[in-house]
Amino acid sequence: MPNIEIWGLGDVNIRVMTQSAARVRSQIFEIVLKACADISGPNEEDVVVTVVGSTTFDTEGHSKPFLRLIGTDAAELEVLSNWLEPIGMDIEIFPPIIFKPKK
Repeated sequence: MPNIEIWGLGDVNIRVMTQSAARVRSQIFEIVLKACADISGPNEEDVVVTVVGSTTFDTEGHSKPFLRLIGTDAAELEVLSNWLEPIGMDIEIFPPIIFKPKK
């Protein structure tokens, strides 16, 4: 189950998604749904998006939001990262991890 996390577009003080995070989430779902219909890759029903209530900054104090991809299949994560490049955010790919679905 690939998880696409959105980091740096949230407000750590509230539990409500910011407009920026909601816009990026919508872009991600639009890209994933279209790509899954057109080419081989992860199954659309397996892809989840997590909005992390956070702000991220570089050493000069500039906002540096990014996407973090987490999953169990390195090839699948690479495909996802290519699909998401047009969003224009840095993309961090975690090494494959073990996922145990609920029983």
